Amino acid sequence: MSATTFEIRPDLKSQLDHLALESHRSESELANEALSLYLAQQRRITARIQDGLAQAQRGEPA
Repeated sequence: MSATTFEIRPDLKSQLDHLALESHRSESELANEALSLYLAQQRRITARIQDGLAQAQRGEPA
């Protein structure tokens, strides 16, 4: 893994800290999991949008 630095809003950092303590998992592990889920969701949304645009260009009904 590589290290990346970015800013986290204080309210999110507090929630991350709390969840890490409750779940006995590292903040890094939780942040990686959350980012992975978010990126997968965004890929699905983008794919559906692209499919819809292609369908519209072919003149197919929604």
